[in-house]
Amino acid sequence: MRKLFIEVEYDLTYYGGDYTQTGDTVLVPLDLCNTLGTEKAFEKFTGYEQQHIVSIREDELYDEEGEVVDDATEEEETAAATVELEIKLFGNDYIKLTINGNAGNLESNLKDKGNKAVKAAVDGLESLILAHAIKGVDVTASEYVEGIQTALEAIGNNLGAGLRLPSKV
Repeated sequence: MRKLFIEVEYDLTYYGGDYTQTGDTVLVPLDLCNTLGTEKAFEKFTGYEQQHIVSIREDELYDEEGEVVDDATEEEETAAATVELEIKLFGNDYIKLTINGNAGNLESNLKDKGNKAVKAAVDGLESLILAHAIKGVDVTASEYVEGIQTALEAIGNNLGAGLRLPSKV
């Protein structure tokens, strides 16, 4: 199955306003755009700030060679719209997310530990992580993962009768 892309025009000297020149272009993966939004996907994919974006061509899809794709199948577009993410935490703990537009699913092994209060707190944390991912927050960023680990430690410290979280690796 082909990987699909969206074309983004940018200029590192552009900071907004009218633009009459021809900028550089980059093909940003459609699945990343669907997960983060095109502007944030541009930042993550290129390392450049989104303020340098001149235009986004969302009306056409491209293949890996930069050729316009006129015959994208529904399966290809659905596959591009579905993104799977995995967050590895300390020890063997993990969170797996499947995002498709404004819906998603989360699977983890975090609720396998602790008492009823701990499980409820972890469930709330997982719901927040899923909501962030659906809205385009990069939940795999190292700072975000550190925040998850800190929240889990706080849950363990405050509610954790019987909760044993592995040491940080």
